[in-house]
Amino acid sequence: MVEHFLGKEEVARSIRAVGTKNGIQMTGNDLLMRYWNGSVPIDIEKIAESCGCRLFMTDDFVNGCLKGNIIYFPNSCSMQKRRFIVAHLLGHFVNVHGDQVEDVKNFSDQATGIEKIANVFASDVLVPRRVLKFLVANRKTKITELAKFFAASEVLVASQIERIFK
Repeated sequence: MVEHFLGKEEVARSIRAVGTKNGIQMTGNDLLMRYWNGSVPIDIEKIAESCGCRLFMTDDFVNGCLKGNIIYFPNSCSMQKRRFIVAHLLGHFVNVHGDQVEDVKNFSDQATGIEKIANVFASDVLVPRRVLKFLVANRKTKITELAKFFAASEVLVASQIERIFK
């Protein structure tokens, strides 16, 4: 099910130049303002491609890998995990965390440094704060329903709720 939260005019108004590849940290919200068409679930693969990334499915990396502008993700993982891996590695790519991020293992809330930045980036892209706030304000608070709506894991949605509403 695709829901539209922004009209085309609002999306066009919200697109702005965002510093990438120049040392300025790009947030998930910055990326959405630039590339999001307003529908949920977010088409993270299309956004990654719009940022200049190429996506490849492989069994060579258990948790995904970024090499230059190529995002590798595992062949044998759930759709939710694949979406998170792509968003997480896109966070590394747009924030210039190095040319190679291999077999990332730390997707937890306990991550630090660039891994934490990439985790928050992925959460903000896959579960946009403004949409989540709207849904919660309208009493849509069951984690399982929200996870299905955003095509994200329940853990990711619960973590995003905690981050926004704590």
